[in-house]
Amino acid sequence: MRSANAKLSKLFYACIYFMLPEIKKLYPDNPEPGVEEFKNIISGKSFILEQIKSFGEVSEEGFWFDQRKKEWAALIQGEVTLEFEDGVLELVAGDALIFEPHQKHRITKSSVNAVWLALHFENDESQIQPIAGSAGTR
Repeated sequence: MRSANAKLSKLFYACIYFMLPEIKKLYPDNPEPGVEEFKNIISGKSFILEQIKSFGEVSEEGFWFDQRKKEWAALIQGEVTLEFEDGVLELVAGDALIFEPHQKHRITKSSVNAVWLALHFENDESQIQPIAGSAGTR
């Protein structure tokens, strides 16, 4: 009987502390033009990972993003045109880039289904470690 109670106790502990992770949707179910949507996925002491759904939204005339933190951004769906003070970049799904702090930019064109992952982090180079090995291996 004691063995059965120990097994039940372990099972109860596992159910409480080791539940299945929650699945989060990265792509919009029904993309429609509208206001950009920002959703924090995870954050820590010096970073925020967020999802951005653009829905065809572009920056207002004269508006420039001017962020304090460094940002790595990957366009995972759709197409976007970014304007910088130095020129224009056209991105398609699968493209990624890094915005330096205070690197002014704006969105001049965005497909209705554009979805980004953006990692905002402190600009402390001493905390950034290169990944050993070649691309695509772990």
